[in-house]
Amino acid sequence: MLIYKYINVFKIILSYWLSKILKKPIVWGLPFAISIESTTKCNLSCPECVSGTNSFERPTGNMTFSLFKKIIDKIKKHTLYLTLNFQGEPLINPNIDKMIKYATKKNILTVISTNAHFLDNKMAINILNSKLHKLIISLDGTNETEYQKYRVGGNYNLVINNIIEIVKLKQKLKLNRPKIIIQFLVFKHNQNKVSDIYKIAKQIGVDGVVIKTAQINNLNDNNNLIPTINKFSRYRWLKSKKYSIKSNFPNYCKRIWFYSIISWDGKVIPCCFDKNAKYEMGNINNQGFSEIWVNEKYQKYRKTILTNRKSIDICINCSEGLD
Repeated sequence: MLIYKYINVFKIILSYWLSKILKKPIVWGLPFAISIESTTKCNLSCPECVSGTNSFERPTGNMTFSLFKKIIDKIKKHTLYLTLNFQGEPLINPNIDKMIKYATKKNILTVISTNAHFLDNKMAINILNSKLHKLIISLDGTNETEYQKYRVGGNYNLVINNIIEIVKLKQKLKLNRPKIIIQFLVFKHNQNKVSDIYKIAKQIGVDGVVIKTAQINNLNDNNNLIPTINKFSRYRWLKSKKYSIKSNFPNYCKRIWFYSIISWDGKVIPCCFDKNAKYEMGNINNQGFSEIWVNEKYQKYRKTILTNRKSIDICINCSEGLD
């Protein structure tokens, strides 16, 4: 099984590079990374998030465990790496630990990214027992005031205490997994606190820190979230008094070969920037994944990526090809 997965990785990477060179969509394998949207629901009101602002243009809900099992059974032969979230807070799904366990039994590495508000003692024990591979915790501040400027409705001290609790439980149980990572989104209000988050992470005892630039949808001059420190921003200031992403929009994107997303209700989506499933390629409820992966609609999308990527609206705010 594992040998097949590695052969598949080689095939899909090779076909991507050939596609990039020849400007023709060649697909010789299946994606080795999949994101499954366990829920669209969230407890926070982050201003740049469709879950936080409740601005979805598609149905919302929790994925059922039966649908999750169906998906895993269809993708288990080629999937190495599974993220159990897309939009929404994954710990809201009441079956999240069962989902992790089931995927792990199928030899798939599992990852979740969470705001950690529901990571109480019971949930922490369930997560640790599920054999999750990596736990990414969003912590975009070093104090309550700073944190709540983006994580609206959040509780900084609760998040810190929940991280401390799961680190202690992991040490008590003498577990190597999951790797616990703090993810720090950089905004204007916290851009000078990057060094501080490393100190906090060291004190708590997590396994690492990821510093990430933030995706901003409102690019007008009155946006107070965009960092002024250039290396922490995806955007540049234009003379027209608005921001633009730092990208030359190259006609390629490895995501469309290596990776795919399945929404809570079974829609197959090509990219994490397609938050409203505008480019639905098929539905796993009534089609096989491998059939959807190479269908006419997916291939036409890949062709556009290779010849005129800028014409695809969801690519306009994409980080692929940043300067």
